[in-house]
Amino acid sequence: MQAPCTNIDFETGTTAGWTTTGDALIRSGAGTDPFGGFPVVAPGGAFSLQLGNNTNVATSTAMQTFSVTPANAYFVLKFAMVILNFPHTAPDAARVFIRFRDGAGAVIACPNFECYYAESSAGGGQSYGLTGFQTGANGVNIGAQSYPTTFVPWTNLGFDLTPYVGQNVTVEIENRWCVYDYDWAYCYVDGLCSTLTTSVTGGCAGASTGTLTAPAGMDNYAWAGPAGSSVGSITTQTATTTTPGIYTVTCTPYSSCGAATYVYTLNFSPNAAPTADFNYTVTPCASSFSVPVLSTSSPNGGGPITSYTWDWGDGTVFGTGASTVHTYGSIGTKTVELKVSNGACTDSITKTFSFTVGPVASFTNSSGCLNTATNFTATSTPTAGITSHVWDFGDGGTGTGATISHTYTTSGPKIVTYTNSVQVATAASPRRSMYFRTP
Repeated sequence: MQAPCTNIDFETGTTAGWTTTGDALIRSGAGTDPFGGFPVVAPGGAFSLQLGNNTNVATSTAMQTFSVTPANAYFVLKFAMVILNFPHTAPDAARVFIRFRDGAGAVIACPNFECYYAESSAGGGQSYGLTGFQTGANGVNIGAQSYPTTFVPWTNLGFDLTPYVGQNVTVEIENRWCVYDYDWAYCYVDGLCSTLTTSVTGGCAGASTGTLTAPAGMDNYAWAGPAGSSVGSITTQTATTTTPGIYTVTCTPYSSCGAATYVYTLNFSPNAAPTADFNYTVTPCASSFSVPVLSTSSPNGGGPITSYTWDWGDGTVFGTGASTVHTYGSIGTKTVELKVSNGACTDSITKTFSFTVGPVASFTNSSGCLNTATNFTATSTPTAGITSHVWDFGDGGTGTGATISHTYTTSGPKIVTYTNSVQVATAASPRRSMYFRTP
């Protein structure tokens, strides 16, 4: 089986990882739907999948099977839909289904989702499955009859697959025309696999307001909190408060399988932000450009630091952990940012350092004779920035300078060693053997 959630968001620009039937078209660019005027690509993405259209009679589907893990157990479908608004009864109307099948191929009773627009029992049109339908430009059916369209712009639909962790499931999206194959509907979809999480942020560094966030993609949210919190009237995914304490949010998912709800508990406890800092070590003239880093960050009176994120400034994958090592591909000035968090509050610090390449030491010398001056000239490269030239003439004599003369007074082989230095680097010392004999 392929990796879980392969190309779940169609960002390869293809349907790779999915099995499609009917009319399935990858959409891209900044275009808008001709009837609803909303973008054909979900905000934040580059591609989406359109199932069905307004000209070709077909039931269109997209399916993907994957293994459910804790990391992907919350499936979010980004969804938009357009329906030709002929006054059908509910059983006859065009619609979209979102189903999940188990490993044997049987439809899972819950979660599932169905969305359509039809005549209500009281007369007039009514949406089912989603609120927020709007009236769009007129369209025509197979019989060239003109009717208004009804559309819902991009909406996130969340499906909790936690009960199926460790099992294989198939997500199946089906777009269907009306039962007479006369009046059309089509939809746009984009997927996201994630974890079912809540978060509490804010209340850091003296700020008194916290933001509580429930899982995305629910149909309805009902918040409750301690006395004085004033969150009871909030029905959106996020709530803000200045009152510390325990909060609950009751979430009603988009579902056609009953009134199931999820209840989550969040604790708003104002927290002090940590103080970020780190040490680093740069080895001058090393053959590889590696830098060990070690966080010296402080909790600063808040909760313990729970995450470390290193941005190396070179476009590579961020580092994690309190200590790590990163290798750069070139010399020059580098910028590293460390961001630390205690789960509610964050702090960051940026430091710069440089990698340099040391000079290559070399020299020339004139041929010399015993008791006469032998001239030595440094030919190191590069010459810029060299701060010292040190000579060891091999007979106990030494000297400094880019050019120097030395007179040997004893015969025999002499090993001359030359060393130079730049600001933070010392070149390897070349040695040259010379032989002086008594004339």
